[in-house]
Amino acid sequence: MQQSIVVVGGGISGLTTAWHLKSIAPDAALVVLERKHHPGGTCWTQEVDGYRLELGPNGFLDNKPSTLALCESLGLSDELTTASSAAADRFLFLNGKLQKVPASLSGLLSTPLLSLLGKTRLLLEPFMPKGQVGADESIASFGRRRLGKQATDVFLDAFVTGIMAGDTEQLSLPACFPRLAEMEREYGSLLSAQIQIARKKRAERQLQGLPPKPKGSRGSQLVAPKAGMGRLSQRLAEELGESLLGDVAVNSVERTAEGSWRVHAQDGRQWDADAVVLACPAFHQATLLQLVDEELSREISEIPYAACVVASLGYSVEALPPGLSGFGYLSPQGQGRPVLGVQWISSIFNNQAPDRMFQFRAILGGAHRRDVVGWNDQAIIETVAAELKESVGLRGEPTFSWIHRWPQAIPQYPLGHLERLERIEARRAEHPGLFLTGNCYRGVALNDCTHNAELIANETATYLRKTRPSSS
Repeated sequence: MQQSIVVVGGGISGLTTAWHLKSIAPDAALVVLERKHHPGGTCWTQEVDGYRLELGPNGFLDNKPSTLALCESLGLSDELTTASSAAADRFLFLNGKLQKVPASLSGLLSTPLLSLLGKTRLLLEPFMPKGQVGADESIASFGRRRLGKQATDVFLDAFVTGIMAGDTEQLSLPACFPRLAEMEREYGSLLSAQIQIARKKRAERQLQGLPPKPKGSRGSQLVAPKAGMGRLSQRLAEELGESLLGDVAVNSVERTAEGSWRVHAQDGRQWDADAVVLACPAFHQATLLQLVDEELSREISEIPYAACVVASLGYSVEALPPGLSGFGYLSPQGQGRPVLGVQWISSIFNNQAPDRMFQFRAILGGAHRRDVVGWNDQAIIETVAAELKESVGLRGEPTFSWIHRWPQAIPQYPLGHLERLERIEARRAEHPGLFLTGNCYRGVALNDCTHNAELIANETATYLRKTRPSSS
């Protein structure tokens, strides 16, 4: 008898999981159920009035292999583009001024973003004692302990704002940024780690016969399909073909008397499966599992989310100040501003706006300003336009605007998140054939999603091989 798999959720995690399953479990019947009409979830692109607009991420970093390898396997390598060299320049909007983020130690010593006392404390980081091995710690506590309060409030807050839109006092450093915790354990210091890692990379390039990287160049670059991130989702959907079903609202999952799984949709359709992979957001997973395991459902339901608004504004190039270029800026959340940051989209990638027009993409809300999601469109547009006048010095008003609200945008990993994952995994293991993935567990970035999707696909395929009925 043919085995079957149902993947619930056709975002980037579900699509990638299903794509891997199609390859490593080719004999299994595969179905992917997506609530929305289009695949990809937040990884989707819209074209409106000549503007290329991203619902979620506008690219991925090339410092991890999973997404690049996925694009290569999908035949997208020739369609990828790298952010412009100008995008290497990043800024902070702090105390009403736009300041360039230093990209080197010498730049750090001369930046006006830190006082002399703040710089001195930061340079003492290699002499700070290690934290307790294995202990949970907030990002803010880790930062103050290693970098000092000033560098934490300015740089670390902005760093977290750009990735998590979260509260550094509440978020767990080992859960959100395990690499930083690992660097402290392995090297004893973040600054020492950066120096030693850079040396290793230079030595590796030399052994490979590659020239040294240009002085001042950043370690990783932003990459995206030329047609937008939706192109990645589109290619995955094309590969899955008829296995992918859109406009399917799944409302429950149950274990049958025979030990298999049954997935129910709101319209009455149902699918039986030997394995079920839940790749939808945590709040949907929790709802689907209420009748399967109340405790598991409760644990997943308590994973919080930050609310965000994406607002893209278009301006005539005549409205820009001379020489405007760079990736954009972030605003540390300690300032309480409704705008978390603004990407200068037309400076990052080509062909993101009509001729002689420039696209800015603002992210508003976050953990400290959930109220912004409830603002009307005009209030959002006026807020972003006013900030762009103040921060960048734009002249005139936007001629184009587009807004998308995400009431539950980015999952947050608060203190205790890793312990919660252990409890979730222990409960999940009580239900053979049930698998969980998505950005609510082990990394919110696109690279994390594609990496974890491959792991879950292999785990699912291994389970099916072990439970395959004997042919005798």
